[in-house]
Amino acid sequence: MAIKSRSYQVSATPVVVLGQLLIISVATLVFVWILKFREGLAFKSANQFKLFNLHPFLMVIGFILVAGEVFKFQNETDTPDMYTLHSWLGMIAICLFGAQWLLAFFSFIFPRAESSSRAGYRPWHVFVAVGLTVVLPGSY
Repeated sequence: MAIKSRSYQVSATPVVVLGQLLIISVATLVFVWILKFREGLAFKSANQFKLFNLHPFLMVIGFILVAGEVFKFQNETDTPDMYTLHSWLGMIAICLFGAQWLLAFFSFIFPRAESSSRAGYRPWHVFVAVGLTVVLPGSY
């Protein structure tokens, strides 16, 4: 059996550092945007906008940080990709999460989105969010 050479591999440190800087930068920008333009955020408040503002902040953190950590762990432990039902459910959850994020961005945040398209997408947004809430615990 031939000996495998690992001399061609590149260190993951620059990618990890870039990923960490990305999450810090994006989370900071979203946090500043919420504080400056969206009335702030709170876990408990009579102002419903402050409660809702947690949603985009936690979505950004969840998508970048959690998805990145999962793939980092898979690569570092040499775990085969898509090997178990857990892997498939996790990939479905990550894909749905990404699709949900992109569609929500273009429907709710994009300035030229029509209010009729926003109203039409809102039930689907809620439906997929409930589906993700069911699929995510099943992937653990």
